[in-house]
Amino acid sequence: MHVRIGRLLIAAVGIVAAVVATGTAAPAAPAAAAVPAVPAARAAAGSLPRPAADHPELRGANARVRGEVRGLTGAAASALAGEAATRFLALTRGQISTTLAAQALHTAWGTAFDQPQAQGISATHSVLTNNGTTTRGGEYIYSPTSLSPGGACIEMTTAYTPSGPLLWAWDWCGGRSGVGKALTMNSAFRSAYTTTVNGLPAYSFQVSKTNASTNEWTAYLYNYQTHAFQTFYTSAGSYDLGDTWFGWNMFEIYSSIEPSTGVGYYCTDMAGQGFDASAIQVELNGAWQPATPSNSYSYGTPPPSGSSFQCPTLTFTMNSPYNHWSARIAG
Repeated sequence: MHVRIGRLLIAAVGIVAAVVATGTAAPAAPAAAAVPAVPAARAAAGSLPRPAADHPELRGANARVRGEVRGLTGAAASALAGEAATRFLALTRGQISTTLAAQALHTAWGTAFDQPQAQGISATHSVLTNNGTTTRGGEYIYSPTSLSPGGACIEMTTAYTPSGPLLWAWDWCGGRSGVGKALTMNSAFRSAYTTTVNGLPAYSFQVSKTNASTNEWTAYLYNYQTHAFQTFYTSAGSYDLGDTWFGWNMFEIYSSIEPSTGVGYYCTDMAGQGFDASAIQVELNGAWQPATPSNSYSYGTPPPSGSSFQCPTLTFTMNSPYNHWSARIAG
């Protein structure tokens, strides 16, 4: 089982090292070239990538793949992740130190899946743009973070770090276990890849299995300027986490108590902010299905108290089981 989330399912509270990746490249300009061919596995299934069921512009003739999202990959992404990635890997290997484990709280809440036959996941994720877009006190907020069940190579994460909000594709295949691609969620990113959903700026993504024989998975982002998808990252190979049945879309924290307030630093810094994941879908037997009680469940039922997340003013809501959740900090 994936140690980072799996320990939560067993004990509800664990400790995790933070994973940080930064990128400075701006999103790609709208592509003028012809639409690239849809990956063969997707064409054979008779469907095009389309992440958000409640947004008609993401379906039908407009649901095409046009170009690639620019960002940092390979050694550049790994180098930018630095010590945070080293700590994260130590945790997944069960080598986290007692000292580090005593320094912070790691916990999560949201939608979980038990679908080893899944072929993909899609959702629309909110992005903070006002207060609290940077973290301090050794904290990292992963919200939302999403991994398809079925042995998916790619976990898509909105990460709030000391240097600001990032979007990364964490690569869980072929022994890589690291940041495969990362970019900064700056104004250029928000202009191209977000729209207003549930009152918040949000981006839409899909991660799909694109070649079953090699366990290849591809992540796509929807470009709201070109009204088409763009490829974000592709990975293939053996699944490093082992437990192909498990997947999630969650609010996740790595939080430390601020001595002067007695609550997590993020609880103060992100007051008045909200996190939202909507239109959560999973692909089963070649068809996209909203997350419902028949194919998913809530990790944490009823929703936990904010105090258990070091933030008494934090409230969780499962708005529509289990395809829309929100977490909001009063302020």
